[in-house]
Amino acid sequence: MLGISRPALSVPGLGANVGMCRGRLGMTPRWTSLCVFVLAMALGSIGSASADAKAEVKQEKYDDWLRICVVEKQQEARCQLVQKLVDQKQRKIIVYTVRKTKTGAYLDLNAPLGLSIPSGIKIQIDDKKSRPAQLVDCNKDGCRAVIPIDTALAAEMKSGTLINTQFTDSKSGKSVVVAGSLKGFGAAAAKHGL
Repeated sequence: MLGISRPALSVPGLGANVGMCRGRLGMTPRWTSLCVFVLAMALGSIGSASADAKAEVKQEKYDDWLRICVVEKQQEARCQLVQKLVDQKQRKIIVYTVRKTKTGAYLDLNAPLGLSIPSGIKIQIDDKKSRPAQLVDCNKDGCRAVIPIDTALAAEMKSGTLINTQFTDSKSGKSVVVAGSLKGFGAAAAKHGL
């Protein structure tokens, strides 16, 4: 590339890392930009992790539910409602997490590995109609599924007694139902603004 000079990339906090992207790896400007973006994201997440280390975590117990909030200085608290079901050996079976975002409230379910993916996951509040959850991903920690919480589901959860989670075991083909408690959910949800 005779006669063409590349503009210097200047990204605060990346310094030598930009040179590594361009110089050592011999990347084109397009790939250098991608590399800089990836490095910036990595440093941003590291910065977030160190900022989280300064954050205060507050927990409030509502019978069988916890409201966990992360409070950072000069920022609004990030809160979620959580219930973790474990077996006799304290191994995680199901974790229910209710999160509120700008687009609405969601119930995240974390179920054990070994469930039949084509069969999916469903929840049922007491004897009400069952609802399918959208399976998002599976990793070493289990399979995660999400259900948007509309006003009908929120009302059922607030007045309900049990939240049943159903999935199919992939090895045996048998249906598995795990019952979680909704005791305290109404008060936790009110505090959470649901």
